[in-house]
Amino acid sequence: MRLLLIEDSQDIVDSLFITFQMIAPEWQLVSTPFGTEGMDLARSEDPDVILLDMMLPDVSGLKVLEQIRAFSTTPVVVFTVREEKRFQDEARKLGANDYIVKPCRYRELLERITVALQNADRSGDRVPSRHEGCATGSLVMDLQTCRDEVAWLPLNGPVRI
Repeated sequence: MRLLLIEDSQDIVDSLFITFQMIAPEWQLVSTPFGTEGMDLARSEDPDVILLDMMLPDVSGLKVLEQIRAFSTTPVVVFTVREEKRFQDEARKLGANDYIVKPCRYRELLERITVALQNADRSGDRVPSRHEGCATGSLVMDLQTCRDEVAWLPLNGPVRI
């Protein structure tokens, strides 16, 4: 499983990397703080799901979403502090599969990723309900036993796991 995280807050990137390393070490996370690089990575890395911030330093997340939708049906989950309804409506209009306002509990984030993956699943593999966990291929993320929250700890190090 490959998750592309287009997010400019290093604290959020680090905490998500820690979370996924703890509960789903089979996942490969790729991250960039820039929307233009995120569009390139969406092509070259062929992610299974994309988490996209709306407020990026080089281009708006809405523009990134619009460009990704021009060449990809990969599930895109918007993950942003922008809670205004107009942003949510615009993101859905441009093809976002979901819209999550930060901060949120990691359990909610994982459940929403599960739904995005379920809706995109074409393999015929059994995909568990949102109460069981997230599954794709041989990877299953058990949402009942994962922690609701993980401390937001900044780390220095690589952004690929």
